[in-house]
Amino acid sequence: MLEILFLIVQGFEIFSIPTEGPSPSPIINCKATFNPNTKEIVIFGGQNAKTLEYLHSLYTFNIETLVWGEIIPQSYENPPGLILGEVFLTDDNKILVFFGKMTNAISSEVYSFNLETKRWVIEKLTGDIIEGRMNYAFADYIYNNIRYLAIFGGLTSNGADNGLFIIEFNTLNCRKMMNSGTAPNKSYDLSLVYYNNKLYLYGSVLDEDPIVNPGNLMYMFDLVTNIWEILVFSEYYPNSRLSHTSYVYQDSMYIFFGLDIINSSYTDDIWSYNFLNNTWKMLGVFSPVFNYASVQIGTKIYIAFGYNNYKGQNSVSFYDLYQNKLEKNEVSVHRISPPKRKYHCIYKYNDDIYIFGGISENGEYLNDMWIFHNSTYNWESVTISEIGPKGRYSFGCGGGIETGFMIYGGESSIGILSDFYYYDMVSSMWIDINITIDLNPGNRAGHCICVYEYYTFIIGGYRDTEALKDIWLYNYVTNMFTKIIELPYGLINSKCWALFSDERINLFIISGTDSNYNTNTCVYKITITSTNEELKSELKKVLCNKVLNLSESAFVISGNNAMLISGSILNKYLKPVLVSYDFITNQILTEKISFALYGHSALHMGKYIYIFGGGFGNDFVKISESTSNSMLVIKSESSGIQIECSKGTVKIGNYCEPCSKGYYNSEDKCLPCPKGTFSNSTAAEVLASCIPCDYGFYNENSGSLYCYECPSYALCPIGSSELIYYTSSVTKSFYQPKAFQGKTTMISDLVDKLWIYFSLVAVFISFVVFRISALRSSIQRVDLFVADHGQELNKPVVLRTTKLGGLFSIYFLLSAGIIILGSFLTYELDNITEIKALIPLITLEETISAEKLHIETTFFIYGGTCNNDNQNLLLLSETSINYKSKQITTNFISNNCIISITYNNIILLNSAKILIILTERTSRASFIGANFTISSSIPSESSNIFIPIFPTDLKQVLVGSIPSIIPLKIIPSVIFIKIFYSQDNKWPSILTGYHVASSENVIIGETATQKTINSKSFVSVQLNLDLDNLALVTKRNINSSWFIFIGGLLGSVFGIMSSFSTILGICEGFVDKFMKRSEKNEKMKRIKFNRYIFDKNFVNEGKCAKRGSRVIPYNTADGLII
Repeated sequence: MLEILFLIVQGFEIFSIPTEGPSPSPIINCKATFNPNTKEIVIFGGQNAKTLEYLHSLYTFNIETLVWGEIIPQSYENPPGLILGEVFLTDDNKILVFFGKMTNAISSEVYSFNLETKRWVIEKLTGDIIEGRMNYAFADYIYNNIRYLAIFGGLTSNGADNGLFIIEFNTLNCRKMMNSGTAPNKSYDLSLVYYNNKLYLYGSVLDEDPIVNPGNLMYMFDLVTNIWEILVFSEYYPNSRLSHTSYVYQDSMYIFFGLDIINSSYTDDIWSYNFLNNTWKMLGVFSPVFNYASVQIGTKIYIAFGYNNYKGQNSVSFYDLYQNKLEKNEVSVHRISPPKRKYHCIYKYNDDIYIFGGISENGEYLNDMWIFHNSTYNWESVTISEIGPKGRYSFGCGGGIETGFMIYGGESSIGILSDFYYYDMVSSMWIDINITIDLNPGNRAGHCICVYEYYTFIIGGYRDTEALKDIWLYNYVTNMFTKIIELPYGLINSKCWALFSDERINLFIISGTDSNYNTNTCVYKITITSTNEELKSELKKVLCNKVLNLSESAFVISGNNAMLISGSILNKYLKPVLVSYDFITNQILTEKISFALYGHSALHMGKYIYIFGGGFGNDFVKISESTSNSMLVIKSESSGIQIECSKGTVKIGNYCEPCSKGYYNSEDKCLPCPKGTFSNSTAAEVLASCIPCDYGFYNENSGSLYCYECPSYALCPIGSSELIYYTSSVTKSFYQPKAFQGKTTMISDLVDKLWIYFSLVAVFISFVVFRISALRSSIQRVDLFVADHGQELNKPVVLRTTKLGGLFSIYFLLSAGIIILGSFLTYELDNITEIKALIPLITLEETISAEKLHIETTFFIYGGTCNNDNQNLLLLSETSINYKSKQITTNFISNNCIISITYNNIILLNSAKILIILTERTSRASFIGANFTISSSIPSESSNIFIPIFPTDLKQVLVGSIPSIIPLKIIPSVIFIKIFYSQDNKWPSILTGYHVASSENVIIGETATQKTINSKSFVSVQLNLDLDNLALVTKRNINSSWFIFIGGLLGSVFGIMSSFSTILGICEGFVDKFMKRSEKNEKMKRIKFNRYIFDKNFVNEGKCAKRGSRVIPYNTADGLII
């Protein structure tokens, strides 16, 4: 009536998953009877099919409601675990358990369980003595209106037996019957039935050859004559068998399954034997079942538990003997479920529920992991690796880094623990978070854990008999614990949660008790702020209310409401209530619920709250040893406390729609998984639920359920969103400032070319002047060598210009231009002498600094968004570095995250370090390239090195808190430049900087495969800058000053002019001689010609006169010659 009252007044709908309730673990060798008053099959004892542990539990299965239940004894002493005994329900509502096998011996006791008082007692048999036994044949029958139990044979402590005992149920008087007639031999695992005043014993007895007797006979005991007889079958009959069950319906005996003696295998057939015509009939072949419990209810034979195909099962099925065709009807399917437990951990991942640890009904410390698939209502056991945590209960458990949860401490078989683990639900891996520092929370149990991003808070708990009040913070980034504040008093089994608002973390604490079980009725709020990387905490009592007097409660957060679901008061009483606290408005609401539990767990999924396990009470009085494995679901009604939509779902009307496969939940929206990832889970809560494509696969689409196989001609690292074609690989490279080199070669080459051009131009000018008479007549105007022309002796000195002087003046001007240009270039570009040396750094008085340090780190095929708008992408840690300013930029180009950091006026001290951490949950990189550029002392020169970092295996990515380390050797450098006051001051007199070199091999950081990638966070690079003890000192001196340059230039010009003057004089001397010789020769030619003409004319005239001819004047170029 009390439960019905709660259902009426409560504002929730509460139901069980599955509807039949939690099935017991698979059991073998258990026994069953039927309680017609409650319509329940009662199953006792047996062995756990997995552990083979002997049990003494009482389970019930209602054949009408199909609901499992358990009867919890209230007696001080209970029977030991028993198998292979038999159980019966008496008329006075008691269950009798006859004999059976204990762990190490055969039981001789008869136990009685009163279903009304729920107490076990030992009954005493009267009459003849019967030894304890197992595997005996039995028949429960009524003879002459008296109910009897017949027991035949079985195994006793003295071996097999063939005695027949008749026990009256009402008086428990036992009679041993005489084996008159053809009595069976000693045997066990036979079946015994009652029909028409006779007992029929079927099965293969000992000392019988199954070949001779392959099942063609059966023993019959007449209760009237007390004589044994043999029935022989001559026709169709089953093979001889053992370990079967037999039942009578109408005029037939039905044989179910068993062990085939001939074939040494378990049978899969069911037979019927007709008592009237002594014939057998096979009724069908089914999946073989053995070591099961069975009971007859009317026309139906129910079979529960046992082995099916050699696998333990907990299903219930029946065969209806009334039907013409015998069929198997399954009323409760086989379901695996976690063992009963309390003080365990529950967590949600997408649409699955995870259960870990706790303490079992027999006090075992559990470390098993179970998954409840909400889509199928099926449980799955997860195999735990050897590095997993020990079995424990009352440990701290809180949400981890989005796809996992953290556990700390707890109580185990070796005492209270202080270990720290993270479980990743994607890879199903435990990760041991090694605590390497002395400052830590220490061993504790009964504490609360909550997580905000990369901070884990550990609150209170107990150690020995002390209730703890300290609150600790664990920073995943630094792997460090910090004690931040203390509560007013110690709290055990409190509940906590963390929120971020107003640029601070708000930590809330509710519920719990002190060491005397006095319940905490107040809500505490701790505000945590960060100032200059230092955390400051402030404790505030928000409110106190008596309705919060719950401990050992289940706890969930739904919207702005923190909900306490049932729990204990003063460690004695249970309270069936749900308390909702709105931490925004500080409003408290309560609703009664239909169950009262403690040590249970709860989580919020959709618009439902799921409750698992815990202990219970008797009329709300706490039973300390109680445990359960029930899964209850709470659904809010339209009135009363409302359950909001959980993460992974989006509210559409009054329904919480889960994000479909290929999508994840973010800010009340379902967003598609980015390229390079996929998701085949519904209700994904975070981006990390989108799993990157494995090596050899890629995905160029958003919101995908799978990835595509990479073709052979392309490369697809983990998380590829596009095909990467094979090109030259990224390799290590470096650049160092070179030793100063003047432009000697360049100047020499240039001047040599100019002289060649000069020669060609001189030839061309000479040719043009020779050919063009106008130029010949005017070229003497540019004669610069007027005073250098030769003079005649004994004649006045006359300054004159010559054509040759003009031509040589042009030659001089061109060559002077070349000399001036070459000298000027030499002065400007080849006027420095540089000297280098390595000296001990300690001898330098100058402070070594660099104008600029630029670090560009590229995370190739990056898994996150590379968005630093909220300053939550990058963590930068600097050690032994001083600088004036720095700039940080981020870029996301072609799926690569590029982090650029520029330091201005930087000073590097010894053992300087720069740690770059990308803190997005999905941070990862297929490989990393670090480009380090630093200003050197050489003017306008920098020292640069590029180092790539690859995982040791291409099928892995760089991810995890352990950074990749790049060791670099930093060599200080200084340059002294000696210049004159008139020199161009483009360089200061002293410059300092650094040179960088690779000193050792890169240390590869933490990596992961596609399967384990979500078990780790961060990707990081650390630059270790080792300052060398030697410094590179450079001195630069100028070779010549400007006045030396001018003097040398003038000397060169006038020298070349003098050279041209000398050459001109030589040339003019040759010309003069040539001209004189030419004039002399010309005169001789004219003389000869004139003489020729003269001779010719006079000789010819004489001849003509003799002939009377006249003399004709000869016309010459100079006129007429007569």
